[in-house]
Amino acid sequence: MEADDLTQDVLVQMIRKMESFQGDARFSTWLYTVTRHAAADRHRKQAAEPVWWKVREHTWRPCASK
Repeated sequence: MEADDLTQDVLVQMIRKMESFQGDARFSTWLYTVTRHAAADRHRKQAAEPVWWKVREHTWRPCASK
């Protein structure tokens, strides 16, 4: 689902930022930049989320899933 979420983020940002496309560069270059920024934003948000922990064999270890 991560790819679906990122795709949706890119489409939303593309619609919001469409007026910033001035036609000086190719559309694909502009879209790449919007995509790169959306991916970086998502990465920052995920890095800021707390790590979920659970007890296994009386030790604290990070869990792969929430």
